[in-house]
Amino acid sequence: MRRPGLRIGVVAALVACALAIGIGLLVQRALASLARERVAAHAVVAERVFDEIERELTELIEPEEERPFAEYRALYVPDNQAPGGAALSCSALADPPSEAWLVGHFQIDPGGAFTSPLSARLPNVDANGNGVDDRLAELERLSRPLRDDRSPQIGAVSAAQVEQVLDIQEAYQQAEGDDSGQKKLLSSLNRGSSSRIARQTKGGTVSSSGYEVFNDAGLSNSQAPARPQQRAVDAPLSVAITPMQGRLVDDERFVLHRAVRVGRDEYRQGLALRLPELAQALERRVLTDPELADQVAIAWRRADAPAEPARDGFAYAFHHRFAPPFGDLAGTAFVRDSPVVTGGETGLVWALALAVVAVVAVGGAAIARAATAAVGFAQRRNDFVSAVTHELKTPLTAIRLYGEMLRDGMVADDAARQKYYGTIAAESERLSRLIANVLELARLEKGDRPMAWHVGSPAEVLAEAAQVCAPHARGAGFAIEVRADPGLPAVRYDRDALTQVVINLVDNALKFARAADERTVVLEAFAADGGVRIRVADRGPGVPDAHLARIFQPFFRGERELTRTTTGTGIGLSLVKGLIERMGGAVSACNRAGGGFEVTVSLPAAA
Repeated sequence: MRRPGLRIGVVAALVACALAIGIGLLVQRALASLARERVAAHAVVAERVFDEIERELTELIEPEEERPFAEYRALYVPDNQAPGGAALSCSALADPPSEAWLVGHFQIDPGGAFTSPLSARLPNVDANGNGVDDRLAELERLSRPLRDDRSPQIGAVSAAQVEQVLDIQEAYQQAEGDDSGQKKLLSSLNRGSSSRIARQTKGGTVSSSGYEVFNDAGLSNSQAPARPQQRAVDAPLSVAITPMQGRLVDDERFVLHRAVRVGRDEYRQGLALRLPELAQALERRVLTDPELADQVAIAWRRADAPAEPARDGFAYAFHHRFAPPFGDLAGTAFVRDSPVVTGGETGLVWALALAVVAVVAVGGAAIARAATAAVGFAQRRNDFVSAVTHELKTPLTAIRLYGEMLRDGMVADDAARQKYYGTIAAESERLSRLIANVLELARLEKGDRPMAWHVGSPAEVLAEAAQVCAPHARGAGFAIEVRADPGLPAVRYDRDALTQVVINLVDNALKFARAADERTVVLEAFAADGGVRIRVADRGPGVPDAHLARIFQPFFRGERELTRTTTGTGIGLSLVKGLIERMGGAVSACNRAGGGFEVTVSLPAAA
């Protein structure tokens, strides 16, 4: 018999491979997408940190941008006092700064002379007990590049620079008005972007206003004596001030400065910062959450210095260049890989992938098995049709041949005629049993086989079945031996069904044990487990172990249809199993020790 399951197995394997490749690609794409999302999620954390630092820097610059230029002098007349009778005030910048990151403020006069409001209260000490003269010396050293650079600052603002600033403003406004999700997301995540754009815009503009200008003595130009070459001033001079600009003096010092033009004189004003202390102060203000402080570390560097790769213990490194006037500075945020940021999506993808693979594998195996069973069943049906055709053709041929001979008077001997009559009768009974088996199997498969129940000992059924099979057994050279224990328990059974079961088992033994040396078929009935067991045994070759589990399947035959040497349709044992189970019993088969085959039928005792 052909093996239909082989082709189905090959097709199922190919389909499984295709599904595995597809699932693998989907999982790979999902994991790659999650990896990108994971990097983006950690990048958002770094961007938020830099956003807050930018905001802190903006808050640091804004008061310096708005500070009146006169406060950089040691003594000055406040704006809220009327000129003429105004009293001199000491600059608020004369006190040593309390912040560790601020060195102090300074001014460079048009002639290049260095002054600082700190000199107004000498001698004095700062909050750390250090002399102010140390700060003055540090300020003078840090401002030296500005004293050396005497090029005009206010006149350097060209129309092209102003146009560039306007382009920046326009681009930022367009980004705010863009409806795309990415633009909105970036805009919402980076709150410091507006501060950076505002600082860039302000960096290219010059503010001007009317001020009352005072000399080194603190007198206004209207109060000071006029020099011969100077005309009297009837109105305040126009003052132009540039926004703060930044300059990195060394790796640890940074100077913010602005240009102030009073009339034709240009001053430089600014303040010096200590970068390590400033970085620590900003990190304390930004990384206030202990969990965030443990997850993120910030490194500051020059903007033109190479970026540092991810440190040990940190999975990601995100780089950021600060907006003007801190454009000479850059920072790197090292972020740890944390499930708090992105959750456990990777594990979920693997779990879903494994679940899909398991479902596909189980479903594919079930479909392949069902398809194999269906194809095998269809093949066995085809073999059954072929077997039934053969089983019908042989007796019909014999019946027709002997009938025609008897009809035409070709058999003159009475003994020969009786023999032919017996053959016709035997073949007719064989046809009847074959047709009855087919009909019984059809009714069992439909589930509408009626049962005529009888309660009693099955011993008489064995004797009746042996009597029916005796002529056929003698013709094949077999003897039937019946062994029934006395006093068997009463069982509930259908007499015709049980008779048909025993006849089928005996007929099966006669067919497959015809080459045995011991030609005896034994019918036994004995009590066991509260019921009755009926055993039909022979001394034939038995059944191969690989076929034992399948011999009760419909239409199953151990021999190939084209090469089989025994007759039969392959429904005998299947019919036995169906009828016995219909009566509430069970059937089993095994090879006998020493050779032979036996089938055991178990029937429960009647209630």
